[in-house]
Amino acid sequence: MPQHTPEIVIDLSMSLDGFIAGPNDGKKYPLGQRGGEHVFDWFFTGDKPYRGIEVFKVEGANKKAVDQMIDNAGAMIAGRRTYDITDGWNGSHPIKGLPLFILSHSVPRDIPKGDSKITFVTDGIESAVEQAKRAAGDKN
Repeated sequence: MPQHTPEIVIDLSMSLDGFIAGPNDGKKYPLGQRGGEHVFDWFFTGDKPYRGIEVFKVEGANKKAVDQMIDNAGAMIAGRRTYDITDGWNGSHPIKGLPLFILSHSVPRDIPKGDSKITFVTDGIESAVEQAKRAAGDKN
């Protein structure tokens, strides 16, 4: 079996015209008021939860892509806006055990308690990448 070489991977869903959410995204409309959810439709093509992740329901070629993404993920960097819109995933990101590094100018006062190890990085993207690489070990 070929050995996996850890990489930094940008993993997101984007429309052909470059959008990852519809207009006026925020807590009330996390993917925007109009159409943003369709960019993520491929996560919901199946009829049963994926690997116990209730929110994902993938099958076929979509399942293969998500398998690869999750199997190779060792850590994730997200922005503070994503963290805020998701209410910090209520402390438990859907991908269990994945260390999360939130790039932010400040640490929020109220951090939800949950299963995820969430680290706020306030000293820049380079620091976030280095911390995520250490946490990921031999994964992406």
